Amino acid sequence: MNPHRGQTNISLAGKSYPVKLTLDGIAKIESSVGCSIIKIAQKLSQGDLTVSEISAILTYAIRSGGNNLTSSDVNIAIWEEGLVNCMKLTGDLITIALDTGEKGKE
Repeated sequence: MNPHRGQTNISLAGKSYPVKLTLDGIAKIESSVGCSIIKIAQKLSQGDLTVSEISAILTYAIRSGGNNLTSSDVNIAIWEEGLVNCMKLTGDLITIALDTGEKGKE
């Protein structure tokens, strides 16, 4: 896995999922949440991200790795994992999304 290319594994409710955040995936997250990836990062840092936004981000991230989970499946996993851990996990994914690009070409 190469985080500089948007690739990582995440653990959610005791299960591991491969994730690959592409430009298309980031655009889908932005469209779903209704704001830019930078604004999402700002909302996270201010503790202002809603549960539905966390769910949308995690759902797209998990699906991007080829996992066939529904948003309901992800919501159940979020509840089992706990909101605080899921907010941190979402922050980690947004950091990876913001750090992809040139470094990934090395």
